[in-house]
Amino acid sequence: MTILESLKSLNGYPISANSLTEIAENRGLVIDSEVTADIRGERGFMLAKADVLRWLSIAPNVSQSGVSYSFTAEERRQLKKQADDIYSDLGEDILIAVMGLVVLSCTEIKPELKFKLKVEAQINEPTTNVWVQSVNIVTNNFFGYFPENPEKDAKFEIAENSNEINSWVDRFVEKNIIDRLPNKTLYLIKVEGWVKESNTGIMIYVEKIFANHGNKDAPNNCMKLIE
Repeated sequence: MTILESLKSLNGYPISANSLTEIAENRGLVIDSEVTADIRGERGFMLAKADVLRWLSIAPNVSQSGVSYSFTAEERRQLKKQADDIYSDLGEDILIAVMGLVVLSCTEIKPELKFKLKVEAQINEPTTNVWVQSVNIVTNNFFGYFPENPEKDAKFEIAENSNEINSWVDRFVEKNIIDRLPNKTLYLIKVEGWVKESNTGIMIYVEKIFANHGNKDAPNNCMKLIE
């Protein structure tokens, strides 16, 4: 059995090979390597296993070829707990692990939308009371042209589908970042970048702040996100 096959066997849910490959490679694993007892006990494999379990905990209920794949709320809670227990045992910061999985679970992306977003986050989980910083470039493997330095007025471009795109960004952040954080987590998240509608060629620049606390509670460098 290969590493890819072993990770896939964790659950019958149809996770794509691409997602499993990226999870494995992010943990330094070679996906077509044979799984041995030694590999199963290595940190990289255990963290990849936790990443898969975390991914499954928020995966959408789907149907393929007449077969339904779904999780109850309790099953999702158990998947999340199994993953978080592994992160905790290995000393892995859960919040950083969650942020690293954002790009792998873009379940609400319309096929015609291409995007390249920079996600900056300041996050505080109350049991530790430690602020964690994270910066991620999130894209759906679109390597076409996006302007690097948009003109200021481009941020306010009026287009037929700009409201739809802004609504999609809101849903994307809520589903793939905010909903994955532990309860009572404080966060300040800045998302900026480009979303392109492939059929029309319209590109919209977005810049949004998501926060659930007073800025006075965050480190001083949090203020830089909203300047």
